[in-house]
Amino acid sequence: MGQQPALLNEAHAPVGNFAALAVGNDRTQMQTFPVNFTGQLTRVDVQAGPQPQTVEDLVLSIWSIDAAGLPDQELLTASVRASTVPLTGTRPWVTFDLTAARFIVHSGTRLGIALDSAAKNTPPFQERWEWELGGFYMKGMTYTIMSGVVVEGHAEDLHFKTYIEPALRGNMDLKPRNDRNQVNPRSSGLVAIAVLTEPGFDATSLVTAGVRFGPDANEAAPVGSGAVDVNRDGLNDLVLRFRLKDAGLQCGDTLVWLSGRTRAGELFVAGDEIVTVGCGRPTK
Repeated sequence: MGQQPALLNEAHAPVGNFAALAVGNDRTQMQTFPVNFTGQLTRVDVQAGPQPQTVEDLVLSIWSIDAAGLPDQELLTASVRASTVPLTGTRPWVTFDLTAARFIVHSGTRLGIALDSAAKNTPPFQERWEWELGGFYMKGMTYTIMSGVVVEGHAEDLHFKTYIEPALRGNMDLKPRNDRNQVNPRSSGLVAIAVLTEPGFDATSLVTAGVRFGPDANEAAPVGSGAVDVNRDGLNDLVLRFRLKDAGLQCGDTLVWLSGRTRAGELFVAGDEIVTVGCGRPTK
């Protein structure tokens, strides 16, 4: 089948004459949205433009969103130079190519797009960036953030588009033939993971050099691999070994993920539950 094209995940791109929110050294603007596909977030477009004297980069970051709908943790960043964005009568669509980040996202979660810049947001406002705002996007919220604190929410929404390359969903078995899945994040040892062959998917078709494992499915590279019929169904599965210290696991983690590509270029993602041990009692 080969590598799948990225699909439009969510967009808010109404046509018309709209206002904008300032992006500068004193404020960050954020738009939240849902993730509809499990796969790789490859691209984010924002309708934003520089003012005539803007020389500072426009910086995009992707954030996790907590249960209250507010920004939680910064997950990745990318930037574009002001000189690459034309000065026009309307705010253009600015594309951030995130392919190199290998950022795996999961259906049913929520993320935030944040824009900031070191550009001065002071009168006569000729150095800042502006992100187009207008219309109602019912699946997310817009926030202004100052000094890391959300100071304002907005009724209307910022203009954006997000693209995801969908992944094959498969099954992996952490510590094959051991149902307890206990992992010590502080261990310097190895952990084995079996990617299971199933109807329509041959686990041994994964390119092992490109496989990654960890909380975000892009941390640890395998240090060993082999074809073994783990579940005794007559089909070879792929067993991979990883150094735990490379995986970035934290005490309290409950899920781990593995990602890679087949020899045909298809993106593959699988996950399993874990129980962290060896963490000790929290200090008072």
